[in-house]
Amino acid sequence: MDRKWRGLSRREFLALAGGAAGVMVLAACGAAPAASAPAAASAPATTAAPASVSPRAAASTATRPSASATSGGPAKLPTYSPVSGPTADLPSSGKDIDPGYLSYPKAPFKSVPNPPGTGGAISAFTWLITQPPAPVGQNAAWQEINKQLNATMNITMVGFADLNTKFSTLMAGNDLPDIFLVPLLNTVQQLPTFLQAKAEDLTPYLGGDAAKDYPNLANIPTRPWRSAVYNGGLYGVPIPISAVNTALFVNQNLWDAAGATQPTNSTDFKAVLQHLTNASAGHYAVGSAGAPSATSRSFWMAMFGAPNNWSLAADGTLTKDYETEQSKAATGYLRDLVAAGVWYPDSGTLNLINGQSDFIGSKFAMWYTGWPNYSIMWNQGLGQKPRVKVHALHPFGASGGKGTQFLGAAYYGIIALKKAPAARIKEMLGILNFLAAPFGSQESLLLEYGVKGVDYTLDSQGNPQLTSKGKADVLVPWNEIGEHPPVLYDPSGPNFAKSAQADEEALIPLGVDDPTIGFYSETNQAKGASIGFTLTSGLADIVAGRRPLTDYDQVIKAWRSSGGDQIRTELQKAIAAAK
Repeated sequence: MDRKWRGLSRREFLALAGGAAGVMVLAACGAAPAASAPAAASAPATTAAPASVSPRAAASTATRPSASATSGGPAKLPTYSPVSGPTADLPSSGKDIDPGYLSYPKAPFKSVPNPPGTGGAISAFTWLITQPPAPVGQNAAWQEINKQLNATMNITMVGFADLNTKFSTLMAGNDLPDIFLVPLLNTVQQLPTFLQAKAEDLTPYLGGDAAKDYPNLANIPTRPWRSAVYNGGLYGVPIPISAVNTALFVNQNLWDAAGATQPTNSTDFKAVLQHLTNASAGHYAVGSAGAPSATSRSFWMAMFGAPNNWSLAADGTLTKDYETEQSKAATGYLRDLVAAGVWYPDSGTLNLINGQSDFIGSKFAMWYTGWPNYSIMWNQGLGQKPRVKVHALHPFGASGGKGTQFLGAAYYGIIALKKAPAARIKEMLGILNFLAAPFGSQESLLLEYGVKGVDYTLDSQGNPQLTSKGKADVLVPWNEIGEHPPVLYDPSGPNFAKSAQADEEALIPLGVDDPTIGFYSETNQAKGASIGFTLTSGLADIVAGRRPLTDYDQVIKAWRSSGGDQIRTELQKAIAAAK
């Protein structure tokens, strides 16, 4: 919700790119994209994610299909040491609640006192979701960043559609870049083995208090670091995002017009949805990118008390969310809602871009999507006449009570370093420390908005506004190489931060963690996507009325026999080994 460029932020592009909420939220249901053919035999096997997946929005949900870290004992994580930066207008009121800023800090501070580079070239590999940036020779921001780094940054930027394929090729070769992104939504097999062989274990440099040598990296909270652990080593620096995975967003204008209020239970909620629906006028209560069971199950499953991906019993036994009676009840409830006609009938043809546009355009009153899309919708709503207000629906239980909110790993990928002598590793960590400069710092302002007077100017409130040149210069994906913890800020005005933080304060205290975050299953890497897709396709048929609800157990049984039970066994062993 920072690092913006106008019209959309780079982070917003990450949420919107490819128009992909359908597949994005399949990840939320434990059904990642269907697998493609494996890579060449000379490379570790991989499957490519579809072009339509967007990384940051996908990251809001991607902890659901897989846990992507250790299969060994625990590593010594960095000691969390917050940087003392500009005081937030809306300080965090609790763990995982992001601070809010009503305007850009007036006096950005310097967080990196000395250039970290030694004057040479540094190669990096990451993804590119926007259009390509202005080349370095024509890019004032890139040139200034190189100068302040005292390094020449040579960045290979790969479109998300090709990311897994390119990453597999990278793994198979013998010429790794100095710095490379390990994407969260990868389906690369034998990833821990590759990292242990080719990437530097950063535990000696960042474990415990050692991280204080790199203050901006120590400023990253503990939660996302857990997902950088493989085989007991710390094999990367996480790119942090909010702990909130997803939310069911409300078009407040439609709610106010219908006199709707916060639901208190599933019966109340169905009545609200029916009241919001006027099919003859083309207005519906809920829209989704894809079939209901494949896009918004997380909200409904949480409402009925299902676990967040898996539940872990005291004896170490894991139970998949779909295996619970709560999940089955949520499926039946969704089936009932679809039969009641409250669901936007063209949801199956929607993607993140056109679906979100229809939501802001008031074709339906509720829209389930990743948390990073909040600021996008906020800004889209500002452009409507009258302005469309949005906010996240607060959780409630199906039978009453507070309900639950699924939380994620708070990261969407890690940045790994190629094995190198200690001096070179320290230089690379210094580069990452610069790129993770906190919001309100001089370095963050440069990375996000470029050079003052060339790439941006300040408005009357002191908020940076990009120039036409700046909109091209700042598209270099620096925050896909390093990023600071999320903050709530929008240069369009103060109300976004106020609204988003109020919603976080309602959602996060009800948060439920996924107990498999930080643990690795090779079967899940190899087969989780394809068997998950088959599972949610079956559930989509049930919700749509094409199959009876009595087929539910059969669908789950097929998932278990085709690899689900093996995934469970591998995760249980990994968790037991870590203890």
